[in-house]
Amino acid sequence: MKTSRLVYHVVLSLTVAVFALAACGDGESKEQTFELEIRDGALVQTESRLIVKQGDMVTIVVSTGEPISFHLHGYDIEKTAMPEEAARLVFEADGTGSFPYTIHIVGDGHADEHNEGAEDCEATVPAGALAPEIRVKASPGEKSGEISVTVEVDNFILSDRSTRTDLASGHWHLFVDHKLKGMYTQPEVTTSASTAGEHEVMVGLSDTAHCDYGIEAMTMVTVAEGHEEDEREEGKHEEGGEAEHEEEIELGRLDVLP
Repeated sequence: MKTSRLVYHVVLSLTVAVFALAACGDGESKEQTFELEIRDGALVQTESRLIVKQGDMVTIVVSTGEPISFHLHGYDIEKTAMPEEAARLVFEADGTGSFPYTIHIVGDGHADEHNEGAEDCEATVPAGALAPEIRVKASPGEKSGEISVTVEVDNFILSDRSTRTDLASGHWHLFVDHKLKGMYTQPEVTTSASTAGEHEVMVGLSDTAHCDYGIEAMTMVTVAEGHEEDEREEGKHEEGGEAEHEEEIELGRLDVLP
């Protein structure tokens, strides 16, 4: 009988301890990471609600097929995401509530703002390294309005993760008719033009912080027809003006629970 009582008390004590530890564990902050893929102004995944608890460390990685400005309201965090360059939002969820996240499709306005920020700083070539060079070729693509662009670089590493100190590294910016189309680390990409005719294609080297090396190359290309989607966007901008151009699209919400 005494043995049974002893076993009972031991089991009861262990059960209470387990529940106590579980309760403490629930109150601990966690690291939460969400990956959002955006195409044509919409989320690729169906789940748009991001749920975290107050005190969690949150990382939101935003990848996109076109330049966008991503804005988390309430926390007032805004980042620019580009093709081949995801945006990362890292913050502590210290305020509870339901906070919308939205995007602006980057066109002349937001793209130029992003590029102007890059012009405020100047990239430097590592001491003793040879000066980088870049060359560009452009030709009409397979589809209407498409432009195939190929770059060749010397004394430069196309990588935003390079740890070498003997060569400059980073990515290249692509402009068509002075409009930023994207930032890339691969040497071949396909872009588009909104109208038929001759277009200026310019490329420039930048470091991982988007600081400009001041090394550019330019060429001209002629396309027989404009790209259909670009033409529609141009029409929207002409009809709706700047207000239409700056339209904000709500994609989902971040819910921070107590």
